Amino acid sequence: MNLLVYTSPEELRRTMQEFIDYYNHRRYHEAIGNVTPADVYYGRREEILRRREEQKQHTIQERLRYNLGRSNLELKGELESKV
Repeated sequence: MNLLVYTSPEELRRTMQEFIDYYNHRRYHEAIGNVTPADVYYGRREEILRRREEQKQHTIQERLRYNLGRSNLELKGELESKV
């Protein structure tokens, strides 16, 4: 919410509701694992964190395969140039 002068109670209520919606449903909170309070309240936190960890491990494995493949190709190129 901004420090504005609101001209009507309805405008203030609408602004407050928008902020509450943002804070609870769209803003990630570091203290609760970078999920929203709504995720915690509705029991989705553990599933979200599990999926993130799976994605992280998959990404690490893909990077490892890619980098090992590159180093093998570079090594192979160096060996061929020396022969």
